[in-house]
Amino acid sequence: MIEDDCATNGAIPLANVAADILAMVVEYCNKHAAAANASGQEELIRKFDAEFVNIDRKKLFGLINAANFLNMPITGIKLKDP
Repeated sequence: MIEDDCATNGAIPLANVAADILAMVVEYCNKHAAAANASGQEELIRKFDAEFVNIDRKKLFGLINAANFLNMPITGIKLKDP
């Protein structure tokens, strides 16, 4: 599905991902990409991840669904118990 749509118009259908959640996914990817290109960023990324998932359950559920829909691994993020 994605391959077919991208071949014709360059767009990836994301009807299952809300705009605010997609913005969070982009922020997460940008932060992790920048950290991957720099040394000594492990502690900053751990802090970012901890703050990143400190959101209400509805947004967290949307974020998990978006990661699943986009086939993004989220196993490195530590979620704290409520």
